[in-house]
Amino acid sequence: EVLDMKNILKASVWADSILKGVLYDEEEKRYRISKRNALLESTKDNDIKLENNCRFGLTTTKAIRLISSRINKEEKPNICLIELGGNDCDYKWSEVSENPNGNHLPNTTIEEYKKSIGQMVDTLRENDIKPVIVSLPPIDPERFVNWVSKGLNKENIMQFLGNKTRIYTHHEAYNLALLEVAKEKNTDLIDVRKSFLLDKNYTRFLCSDGIHLNDDGQVVMKSCFENYLLNYK
Repeated sequence: EVLDMKNILKASVWADSILKGVLYDEEEKRYRISKRNALLESTKDNDIKLENNCRFGLTTTKAIRLISSRINKEEKPNICLIELGGNDCDYKWSEVSENPNGNHLPNTTIEEYKKSIGQMVDTLRENDIKPVIVSLPPIDPERFVNWVSKGLNKENIMQFLGNKTRIYTHHEAYNLALLEVAKEKNTDLIDVRKSFLLDKNYTRFLCSDGIHLNDDGQVVMKSCFENYLLNYK
């Protein structure tokens, strides 16, 4: 699947709020879109038309239902980026807080997640669109647990998790599943996670919620996209 960048006129993306560029503004105490949005800047800088399907809270199971209906046969994209998983691996924390000993399942089980990503790749290929998998940026487990525990019973949440790093390793397992699909399906991979983890203090690129990238984090991610796009020039 070799592409000439000159022929990439249009890219689509199916992703959650990470690629949407959402960050938590400390001063305004609310979520907003980063002014350094990695996806928008890298496609604009490379003259690529972008069909943006990034949605706050999007999971693979929701995306798989939407993707077929959104493929425009008249004006199909050449490539499609897939960055999903952060919402899939998340739990209903209020339920965990109320009953830490319950059998709580993530929004999407890891088996269902892997299957859905594979289906997305197959659907895109059936429509002659090149799928490109984007790995998940790492989370800061301490900040994340503090964030989801707001207004809830943190002790119970910690009891369910077992230890502070558990939520990190759980998130990591979903990223590994994503890498497995990329390998099994032989798709291109933009490994943004590795770029963050190679930094000795990657948490400086994350907001206080422990999961969304701040402006500096968007800059790191932009360089990952640029490196991928430059390979096709």
